[in-house]
Amino acid sequence: MIDYRLKKESIWTPKARATVLIGFALRLVMLFVIIYALDGVWDLYYLEDDKAFEELAGKYLYNSHGMLDFELMEELTRGWASPFWAYVLCVSTGLTKTIYAARYINVILSTICIAVVYCLCYEISQNKKTALLAARLFAYLPVPILISCFPFKDVLITLGVMYAFYIFICVQKDKKVSAIQFLLCALLLVCVYFTRGAVTELMLIFLLIYYLQKLFRKKRYLAALLLLMGAVAIFVAFRSTILSPFETKVDTYENYGADEASGLNAIRITGITDIYKLPLTYAFAMLQPMKLELLAIADNTRPWRTVMTYANITMYPVVVGAWLYMFCKKHNLFFWLSSFIMFSSVIVLSLGVSRHYLFLLPIHMINFSLYMEDTHINFKNRKTLVIVGTFALFVLVFCYSLVKLM
Repeated sequence: MIDYRLKKESIWTPKARATVLIGFALRLVMLFVIIYALDGVWDLYYLEDDKAFEELAGKYLYNSHGMLDFELMEELTRGWASPFWAYVLCVSTGLTKTIYAARYINVILSTICIAVVYCLCYEISQNKKTALLAARLFAYLPVPILISCFPFKDVLITLGVMYAFYIFICVQKDKKVSAIQFLLCALLLVCVYFTRGAVTELMLIFLLIYYLQKLFRKKRYLAALLLLMGAVAIFVAFRSTILSPFETKVDTYENYGADEASGLNAIRITGITDIYKLPLTYAFAMLQPMKLELLAIADNTRPWRTVMTYANITMYPVVVGAWLYMFCKKHNLFFWLSSFIMFSSVIVLSLGVSRHYLFLLPIHMINFSLYMEDTHINFKNRKTLVIVGTFALFVLVFCYSLVKLM
């Protein structure tokens, strides 16, 4: 549920509506190409993760007794740390009788996310053109289109995080948020909690910060103090439960190979003394979820990995603009800081684990759109900086690829 109106005037222009519909059509066409036109010609998967999901769906389809076989679901997902998406696959497969059901679900979720990105960027900028640019980037760029056509769980996480940010900013700005909107936000965050650890916990911390900022702005210091004391009490009472997902990620990925981080071990942040690396590491994280070796990525067993890596070149201008926005006056400082903290957390916990970056893609596009709107820099100069930066980034990645090839 999104508040589509502002002072009786709809924020939804015909171009914005068309963007959502075209984005849906592009995703659907691409999905048909992948699972029907190229079936038997190319492998249907991008990573081992999505293959494992559909193998699980296949086992459920051929071994279940009826549409909903909870005993079999429990057996198939035993040992999974976050089994929610696996349950979604089983239920959707049982209902539709196709192992590709999760791909269709992702196309729908990704299309909804286009609308959420538009509304979120509008609430930050109060500018329909800026919001439209962000929505179009998410709707039309190849990377988000391709991602929605695989059975990743990250599309659900993307929607949950973007919608939560939208609700948080509405709360921060004293905009009316209905009980249904709060309930939907809570439901999505619960789904995210059982899909990937540490994300929902971070979002709840952000909600606390946004609400505290609102109370301080209204000079309701006693209410802010009571809220902070309550939050601390909850943290102390449930400390092990709250910290467990973060500890799991550290234990799992702290020794992740440098090769998996595209060989850029020098930008790893392993302690507080490495904090100076953050801007460079942040830029690298925005280049994810793809590897950087443009000249040595051909993989006959994973052709979509090759396609995705080359498609990621279209993200270079977005990455450059989003990185430059770091040095500009912020439209909403709390949004930028919370999204930066989200990036930093992924950087510290699992640098180079490409699938962990997928749900953060819309943030680049929003920050890029906000940068292009920045009135403190002449538009021609902004455009020139993005073009020069994109060329420099491509040359840098190309030279890095040559070195890796030798």
